[in-house]
Amino acid sequence: MKKHPLEDPAVMKKVEDAVRKTNEHFAILDEINKYSKLVEKYTRMRKDAEQKLLVSCPHTATTKKEDHFPGSYYDREYWVITKKCKTCGKTLSTETTTGGYG
Repeated sequence: MKKHPLEDPAVMKKVEDAVRKTNEHFAILDEINKYSKLVEKYTRMRKDAEQKLLVSCPHTATTKKEDHFPGSYYDREYWVITKKCKTCGKTLSTETTTGGYG
C-alpha cells in the first residue's frame, strides 16, 4: 500500500520549514505593526508639543533675513526684511523698503 505524502520525512521537513517561515513572517509583521503604532503615537505627541510651543513661545531668540530684489527700468528695487523666531519658526514681522528704479 502507498504511503501518505505527509508520512514521508522529506515532505514533512519541507512542510515544517514552510510553517516556520510563515510564523517568522507573521512575527516580523506584528513587530512592524507595533513600531508603526509607536511612530504614530510619538508623531501625534510631537505635533501637540509643537502646537503648545507656538502658543507659549516668548520669541526671545530671533533671526533677521534680508532679501534684495533689484529693479529694472520700469520697476523699483526693494528689500524685504523678515524677522523669525528661532525656537518656533513663526514669522514675527515682514518689512518692505523700496528704492529707486534700476
